[in-house]
Amino acid sequence: MKSLCRACGETFTTVHNFEKHRRGQYSPSEPGYGRRCLTPAEMLEQGWRATARGWTPNVAWEVRRQGELDEIGPTRYLGEG
Repeated sequence: MKSLCRACGETFTTVHNFEKHRRGQYSPSEPGYGRRCLTPAEMLEQGWRATARGWTPNVAWEVRRQGELDEIGPTRYLGEG
């Protein structure tokens, strides 16, 4: 099941992957609740890939799970395409 992040607008291939892109501790007493999203550049640096189904940190697993991979690639986020 895909998951859309309402904070950054990115889509993730699973709820687990959505949760992995969030950083910081949840704390209602901190401004912004102490949480933030990884940026697309940070996700690319950490080996994540943007696919037609959303961001995934493990492309090989997604290929096995879904039987195919529609790669969007990093140029979407780096201004090269």
